[in-house]
Parts: sequence; C-alpha cells; structure tokens
Amino acid sequence: MDISERGIYRIVDANLNRAREGLRVVEEIARFVLEEEALQKKTKSLRHKLASLFASLPRKGRAGSFTSGAAHRLDRGLLIDLGRDAVSDVGKDYLTESEARRAGTLDLVQANFARIEESVRALEEFTKFLPGERSVRLKAMRFEVYSLEKEYVQAAYRASNVHSLRRIGLYPIIDREAVGELDPLDVARQVLVPGVKIVQYRDKVSSAAEVCEVCIRLRDITLRKKAIFIVNDRVDIARASEADGVHLGQDDMPVSAARELLGSRKVIGKSTHSLSQARKAAKEEVDYIAVGPIFSTPTKPGAREVGPELIARVRGITDKPIIAIGGINRRNLREVLEKGADGAAVISAILKAKNMHAAAVAMKNISRRNPGTPS
Repeated sequence: MDISERGIYRIVDANLNRAREGLRVVEEIARFVLEEEALQKKTKSLRHKLASLFASLPRKGRAGSFTSGAAHRLDRGLLIDLGRDAVSDVGKDYLTESEARRAGTLDLVQANFARIEESVRALEEFTKFLPGERSVRLKAMRFEVYSLEKEYVQAAYRASNVHSLRRIGLYPIIDREAVGELDPLDVARQVLVPGVKIVQYRDKVSSAAEVCEVCIRLRDITLRKKAIFIVNDRVDIARASEADGVHLGQDDMPVSAARELLGSRKVIGKSTHSLSQARKAAKEEVDYIAVGPIFSTPTKPGAREVGPELIARVRGITDKPIIAIGGINRRNLREVLEKGADGAAVISAILKAKNMHAAAVAMKNISRRNPGTPS
C-alpha cells in the first residue's frame, strides 16, 4: 500500500511541530534554568534552521490551490494545511505514564531530546518522498541534535552539582599526614557526623596503590553515609575508586583534561589563592572554587594567608559555590560563612582534636546556625 500525499504531509506536519516544540522546551531550560546563553543561542539557531527547511513547502491558498511558501509564508506554528488534521489524529489523546510527570531538569532535558531526535529521524525518512534535498540536510541536523543533547546533559549535571554544593557547610578533609598512625577509615567514620554532606581524602605521602585502596574503601563508607566523596589531586584514583569527584590545585591537571576524563557527572573543585586565580577558575568547568589559605595553617606552613575579605571579593565575581580553606576553626568558622562561603574545609581543627567526633559535631552545629546553611 502506497503512502498517500495527504499521509506524507500529515506525518511531516506532526513531526515538524513535535521537533520544534521540543527545541523550544530545551531552549527555555537553557535560558531560564541553566542560564547558559551560548546554549540558548545555539538551540534557537537550530530551531530556526529546521523551520526554514520547510518554509517552501506547498500549502493551500484561499481558493484551495497549492502555492509555494515563498508566495504564501507559513504562519506561526508552520501550519501545513494539506497535512493538518488534528481532529482525526488517532494518536492525539494517547499519553504514557512517563509523559505525565518529570523527575527534574535532567529528566526534562532527556525526554525532550528523545522527542526531537525521533521527530527529526521521521522527517528525514518521509521527506524522501518530497522533492529537494531536505532528507540529506535533516540527517546532518540529526547529528547536530545529538551533539547538542550532550552539551545540555553536561550543563544539567553541572547545575545539579552546584545545587548540591550550595551552602554545603562543614567540609572535612582527611589528610593522611595529619591523621598520623590512625586508620583513615576510622577517621572517616568519626568525622562523617549527621549533617556532613561532603568529605575529601588528601594523601601526598603514600604510594598510588595505597591511596587507591583507601579511596575504594572510603567510597563504600561515604555511600552508606550519603556523603559526597572527593579525592585530592589524583584524577586517576578518583576515577578508579568511583569517587564523586576530584579537588585540583593550581599545579595539578588542567580542569579541561580532568573533565574530559571524569565526564560531566563528577564534581571538580579548584584551589585558588588570589582574586585573579578565582576569576580564571570561575570561567572553567569547575563545580566549586576553594579560596585560601584564609588564615595561617600548619597544613601549609609558610603559605601567605589571604584573609576572609577575599571570600567576599570572590563572591562578587561568581555565583559558583565557594569553599573557604586554611586555618578554619570553631572561633572563625561563622566569619568565613558570613563573608559568602558556601562551606568551610577543615583539617587540623577536627583531626588534631582530642575527640574528632565531638569536634566535627561542634563545627557542624556552628555551620548549621549560619543563615542559609541547610541543617
């Protein structure tokens, strides 16, 4: 059975509108949710390119004869009169359970890209019955859509990471040298008190094999505690241990290379020691910016303290989460949070305390009392 001309136009009409509607949805996400201007412009350009591809399709004139789009421009919605028949469309009222609700931004993005890709594929096939080279151009456009989806997914994951790090509060760092003869795993169990949502493992003295073994076991502990697990410096070990992310220093692997290795789902933090370094980090694909050392610290003897005012200055140039680090204790924790830090990374004030668990609880309670910090 051959497809009628009317049937072809109905299929083209339905899929063209479905693709354009999907592109409009994700464009709104880029504009108002992700606030990614470049992504929004790229999506708008693709939407217009798709529309222009069908602008010359014939449509009914007033007397019922068919005219070209050049003589009779398609109006809002690109209505193709020959194919438009919503009343008799047998699929118009069918709604799957998954279409009735969305779990979040990422789910919304992926659902709409699925619609776009399916529609463009259908257009690619059925325009083979029409004159011109639309099908060839639609094939190229389909691969543009695949690349665009990857960018949206990456941006959605980064936005999710930023949201989870916003007002994170206490950020304990388990430093191998600082814990001495203690087992890092036992230390983790003591510092991961209720309400602590993130922890980092820092080891600059052990072999790669030893660090990896500890991180794999720390990954299990943090999963049970529902805490974000960050590995200091070592992108390879972060990946091998399936950690949630990595923290990079100024002399470590470039952020772009780390992102390429870890993918969009992982958290990447970056240490900065000046406003210029923070400004550069703000333009990179990092999920949080560490600022310090705020005060003098035994962890980095000889390092120049930058003072809490730098936190406020960095807050003025970026919306990304800021983690204050360096010499932070019970006496000055509230000050750094009030200056605009979303969290405070702490080593000595907890690890050198007589009772690490009690010290972690006390500092977590201080961060909880800071306005805007979640309990």
